[in-house]
Amino acid sequence: NSRASNNAAYNRGARRTLSTVLYLRSLGVRHVTLYAFSTENWTRSGAEIDLILSVMTEFVGSSMIRNHCGTEGGIIFTPLGDIAGMRSRGDTACRLANTLEELRDYSMAVAPDGATVVRLAVNYGGRAEIVQAARRVAEEFGWGSPRVKAAVEDEETFGRAIAAAWGGGGGEGKDKNLLGSPPPDLLIRTGGERRLSNFLLWDLAYTELYFSDVLWPDFDERCIDEALGWYRDRDRRYGGRKIVLEKDDNRSISKS
Repeated sequence: NSRASNNAAYNRGARRTLSTVLYLRSLGVRHVTLYAFSTENWTRSGAEIDLILSVMTEFVGSSMIRNHCGTEGGIIFTPLGDIAGMRSRGDTACRLANTLEELRDYSMAVAPDGATVVRLAVNYGGRAEIVQAARRVAEEFGWGSPRVKAAVEDEETFGRAIAAAWGGGGGEGKDKNLLGSPPPDLLIRTGGERRLSNFLLWDLAYTELYFSDVLWPDFDERCIDEALGWYRDRDRRYGGRKIVLEKDDNRSISKS
């Protein structure tokens, strides 16, 4: 039936998520952001939402995930999005919110230095993130303060506010080191769609955009290699003349 088919597809997608993270880690990628559930996804049917959230809860709460956090190289999983807001969305959403924060705390405790940081965007929307950042700036400096005007006119200052807008899903302070994740070098959009879908709108200003017709559960290592090969052939000018990029350990990738 349809539910069984959807359940199998979502579980395949979850397994693909882990294999992709492990492969990217082996290639030296240190920052990965995965778009798991958007603020717009709440418009889907209640049955489908419960199925998606249940599969995610089982996935992020599994020993399979935890076993990789403290291994050589390590992985830190941290939520990105309005995790606190999920607690008013019913028991299934609340369980996922709790499980995401438990995984964040566990992975941060056991992961070695230099671990790959994987941000799981759940209940996330790019526009809402920018609005939340503006609200934080106003609350920090005081409504009507001249410092608010100065902060929103300075891209670097406002960018830090965006990074902290939802941070680690309520774990500010504890995981403040994660707020330094660089803007993605490459965005990969699977499934034949050709749009950003409200994903990382601030951070993607100079990100290379790669679109694939392959569905996410089928996006294997060969597909990743093709995407990275395409990226290596890009001439990244950042609005200026041609520059030579040096290889570093802060390469970043996002999957929408």
